[in-house]
Amino acid sequence: MKLSSRVLWSAMALSVSVGLTACGGDKGGETADTAKADAKAETSGAVIKIATEGAYPPMNYTEKDGSLAGFDVDVTNALCEQMKANCKIVAQDWEGIIPGLQSNKYDAIVASMAITEERKQAVDFTDPYFSSGLLLIDKKDSDVSQSNLDGKKIGAQKSTVASDYLEEKNPKAKTSLYDTQDNANMDLVNGRVDAVLVDYVIGAEWLAKPEAKGYEQKGDTISTGSDDFAIAVRKGDELAGKFNKALAEIKANGTYDKINMKYFGKKDGEKAEVVEVAEPKADDKAKAEEVKAEEPKADEAKADDKATEEKKEDKKEDK
Repeated sequence: MKLSSRVLWSAMALSVSVGLTACGGDKGGETADTAKADAKAETSGAVIKIATEGAYPPMNYTEKDGSLAGFDVDVTNALCEQMKANCKIVAQDWEGIIPGLQSNKYDAIVASMAITEERKQAVDFTDPYFSSGLLLIDKKDSDVSQSNLDGKKIGAQKSTVASDYLEEKNPKAKTSLYDTQDNANMDLVNGRVDAVLVDYVIGAEWLAKPEAKGYEQKGDTISTGSDDFAIAVRKGDELAGKFNKALAEIKANGTYDKINMKYFGKKDGEKAEVVEVAEPKADDKAKAEEVKAEEPKADEAKADDKATEEKKEDKKEDK
């Protein structure tokens, strides 16, 4: 699958089951103690602080006025409204986002964090709320491909699935790691790296921008086995169950689909759509050349007609 600079794409969001589980389902499936605890949480006014990066568009980003926005932010707000919870979303640099959770700076992370075995040792994850893959991006006329990265300088954001994949699958590549994906993209444009490896939705978003006009996806979307994004909470925190229940509910009532449509133009579970700019057919090219060749002849004929008319006028005047 190739991407042109004009990209229409959508989320490959993973459908989440709305069946009853130990942590979710309808009110009838809850114990009396759980129902009381939920009611207390909803009426206590305690603030649930949730961290996002604020530098990963379109998933999460910071507006000019300093406010946080993006798919992750809208999903977070929908979940908090569904839980009737008082939430506050804060920005946190990516590298410090898990340590911040562990040190109680906030209660959860909603920042397009992929579920990995390593991260599962440090945090608990909810059910997935999104699914992605990786893109390799470089100039359209370059010889870089997924199979020949040896010795190439490849950029990726630090502590991401992309950086882990590079180090594991392409140890002979010269990996350059960045604090944000924007900085990696900037170095690609400035020629400091040969290519970048990035999450699908982030890469497709960038390829649609004017500064990415001369760039394209190299090869198919890469599945790493760690493509699912989920909410992270501290180990053993019951908040994961509440998020799971709310997530199932906003998917069932259509709220999640509305958010998905807003950012990606598709409903949950629908595949990405890529529109290529079609090249003219051979017959069309030939016709275009014929028209182009005929244009000078038409101009010459008009000039001859004009000259003939002028001669006729001159003769009339002589008479």
